[in-house]
Amino acid sequence: FSSQRLHEFLGFKGSVEDDGWQLRFPSAGQRLLPPEPLFSKLDEGLADEETSRLGHAHFQ
Repeated sequence: FSSQRLHEFLGFKGSVEDDGWQLRFPSAGQRLLPPEPLFSKLDEGLADEETSRLGHAHFQ
């Protein structure tokens, strides 16, 4: 759940769901966690395979 990880990287405590749709900004001086990738890198072969499949799809 990348939204929860991002919430934690920004230095917020607790669950991201607890804030609901409320917009929150980090306070001045708020400690941020060291950056890490949110997603794992896709294998290029898998990406090519999925792109090839999309070539046959019809979008409106």
